[in-house]
Amino acid sequence: MRKRLKFSRVEVSYLEAAPDHGQPEIAVIFPDRKRRRVVPIAVGEAATRLWQQPLPEEGFLALAEHAQDEALVSP
Repeated sequence: MRKRLKFSRVEVSYLEAAPDHGQPEIAVIFPDRKRRRVVPIAVGEAATRLWQQPLPEEGFLALAEHAQDEALVSP
């Protein structure tokens, strides 16, 4: 099940079991870009902890900026 938090510039998506690895995953989504940019920022226990105790928008932006993996998806 996908859950979302919406901020002014980004959305945060939490999956209890991501389809590619089956673990919890949290990602930052940039919905206002021409092609939505999705940046996974945590997997497993770290993802669950971030979802249960969310950061402010600036914290999620900082994590997305330092993440190594990203994907571009069509809206």
